[in-house]
Amino acid sequence: MTLNPYFNNYSSSAEQTLRDDLVVESIKMKGVECVYIPRIAGNEDDVFGEDVLSSFANNYPIEMYVKNFDGFSGEGDFLSKFGLQIRDQIIFTVSSTRFVAEITGRTRPLEGDLIVFPLTNTAFEITFVEEEAVFYSHGITNTYDITCELFEYSSERMITGNTIIDSLQSDKAYSVVLTMDSGSGDYTVGETIYQGANLETATMTAKAVEWSLANTELEIVDITGTITDNTDVIGVTSEVTYKYLAEVSVSEDELTMENIFADNLDLEQIADDYIDSDEENPFGEF
Repeated sequence: MTLNPYFNNYSSSAEQTLRDDLVVESIKMKGVECVYIPRIAGNEDDVFGEDVLSSFANNYPIEMYVKNFDGFSGEGDFLSKFGLQIRDQIIFTVSSTRFVAEITGRTRPLEGDLIVFPLTNTAFEITFVEEEAVFYSHGITNTYDITCELFEYSSERMITGNTIIDSLQSDKAYSVVLTMDSGSGDYTVGETIYQGANLETATMTAKAVEWSLANTELEIVDITGTITDNTDVIGVTSEVTYKYLAEVSVSEDELTMENIFADNLDLEQIADDYIDSDEENPFGEF
């Protein structure tokens, strides 16, 4: 053996365990309690690597150390042709031992998962995970350095139980307002509503985000299935039933009402000089 066995402890499990315990203790003393939220894949596109049906259904509190001692990194806040862009970045350090013990279904942090930072009450999306930030001290790696960017909501389903995350869906998701007819009682905000004989065989399910008894209007998000006119809408928690009133038809006068700021009629008249809208194929010979 060429190495000094008294000083070189790269294979000593006792030294490795001691160092791991010290890392865990230091993060618990100097870190913050974040919330880790795994992303659940729904229907991933193998070509583009995107998943438009992903969801977040669980949340796990775990301590993390914030490496950004002088504020957020990244591009920061700036104005672009798309409006105000906020590209704050933050780097968290988490104990690999604690992560495996606390986070169900994960052996390491994964890109696309979320971390809720309690000091700003914001959610960050993991963009990169460095496993060798501390390069094999005592022969092992004890931490993950997690680089995150501010999370931009894009129609994911939020059912985590964490109010910061779940409110993103009610505030930013595509919603539909249903005008009700006959019925009584109040829907519960956040409950599941459905149309059909029961929830298991429902033709439409959604999540209630706002209910106005005065106007009998129910705003819903996370819609699956088809909304049917003149059909009961039932609340799972409240057990309230209202009949969905068919949409009021718009008169022809309202459809043709001219807006003084619109130029669609001018463009249509100009286009008539070049395109024959009576033909099935106005750009070809057949």
